[in-house]
Amino acid sequence: MEKKKEKCIVHVGRYHRKDDIRIFCKECNSLLNAGYRVCYVTSDVYGDKGQCEVDGIQIGFYENKNFYLSFRRDILQILNQRKKWIDEVVDYILSFNPDVVHIHEYEIIFVARPLLKRNRNLKIVYDIHEDNPRQQGEWYRRNKGERTARIAEKIVECKERRVIKKSAIVFSATDYISALISPYHKNVHTVRNYPKSDDIICSNDDLKERENIYCYSGGITEDRGISLLTKNSDAIKGKFLLAGNMEKTYQDALAKEYTDKWNSNVEYKGYLTREQINGLYSQSVVGMCTLQFQPNYINALPIKMFEYMAAGIPVVCSNFPLWKKIVEDAECGIAVDPYDEKAIVEAVNLLLGDRDLAKRLGDNGQKAIREKYNWEHEAATIVNAYKNI
Repeated sequence: MEKKKEKCIVHVGRYHRKDDIRIFCKECNSLLNAGYRVCYVTSDVYGDKGQCEVDGIQIGFYENKNFYLSFRRDILQILNQRKKWIDEVVDYILSFNPDVVHIHEYEIIFVARPLLKRNRNLKIVYDIHEDNPRQQGEWYRRNKGERTARIAEKIVECKERRVIKKSAIVFSATDYISALISPYHKNVHTVRNYPKSDDIICSNDDLKERENIYCYSGGITEDRGISLLTKNSDAIKGKFLLAGNMEKTYQDALAKEYTDKWNSNVEYKGYLTREQINGLYSQSVVGMCTLQFQPNYINALPIKMFEYMAAGIPVVCSNFPLWKKIVEDAECGIAVDPYDEKAIVEAVNLLLGDRDLAKRLGDNGQKAIREKYNWEHEAATIVNAYKNI
């Protein structure tokens, strides 16, 4: 009897790492465990080349190129070069012989149409991690003004809707995004980026004996509240450990503006592996998530907050309604105004100074992760949705 061919799913990103937590560690592995052949294609922006296989998943890298139009350059030539590059990316994706192409970024959605044109039996899945129109619009709002921002939001919405309508399934990271796109597609599923049960392997049994350390893990930018935390680090009775990607220009700016605090009160650890992140959480007493107001943040579910909970350390987070409700319902931290420097300092100092309170809130966070905020439930949503196509 002829063996049934495994269905092949190719996940496609552009600016995500090969070991991206949501794409590779969670979604790819969950679908592999469900019996699919799984591949992951992303660009070479982090210096990776060629192909490799990790944990049974084939990973490939295409050359990333950016094309900028200018009246001082040959526009037709630039457009022709861009089309040639898109064709090369599509060729590379198709070389993995996919049955389904699972697209993870707005910045790569332009491959959907040529893929379907080349293979009409192919299924497209669009996975929306962010509220892209508002995210793009906010950048233009800060740099180009309100009018340009509104135009940018409309353009992004139109581009996304075209891909959404061509997709067999649409996944989104939050209920908020699902509600925005449900009018344009009947097969929308919310898949929240909660931690896997084996991602954060930490014990908080020694929390009361730890040094006064509070931490932040994730993308490091101005709007994540990092400048404000650095500014006030001398008022907080502990050491601030930072981990994640940070542009050199921003790092230099922080070191220059806060010379007396950078590398004394604040220590930047760089980008850490999963094992190193567990080490960071295992020495910390408080996890920081005081992101400043952005339309794209207030309805998001920041993975760092749930990782702190899984590690058994209390959270100090922005008092956005959704985040505040999660933290207060679980009784696992303190929600504060992300612009109120005094409130932030007092919250961190309270938890560093009252270790009984910190331990109780940390225990509550772990309990909430075990019972509600875990990846295993979300993985079932993905697998069941795939079974229906």
